[in-house]
Amino acid sequence: MTKRVSISYTVDLSEVPQRVQMLLEELATSLNSIAEVSRTAGKKALKSASDEELDGLREIYRLKVLLEKVQERADDCFNILKGFVVMDNESATPPPTEQTPPVESSEKKPAAKKKTTKKKKKKKVKKDE
Repeated sequence: MTKRVSISYTVDLSEVPQRVQMLLEELATSLNSIAEVSRTAGKKALKSASDEELDGLREIYRLKVLLEKVQERADDCFNILKGFVVMDNESATPPPTEQTPPVESSEKKPAAKKKTTKKKKKKKVKKDE
């Protein structure tokens, strides 16, 4: 198969369905080509002359290449629409409200004094002797 590259560009979210429709129309054209190549490959493969048999093999190989391209295009359409649905759903749900934490003053507050407890002294009781 020939070398392929990925091309990316941005469009408005609302344009995505129309762009995918264009890709799917190209896909339909490729599928029509596959049907034609399949019929040609079948006819050439059934011929008994060796050159015609090789032509049949070439046509089957061409069919395989076209099928790979169709698969890639279908994957592209699927991934684009999947991303569109995710983004469309995210834009439909309101963003969660953020609770802003209280702003700490830059001045240092004096440290709180520690409470200390005093122990009560026990009185000693003298026993009579």
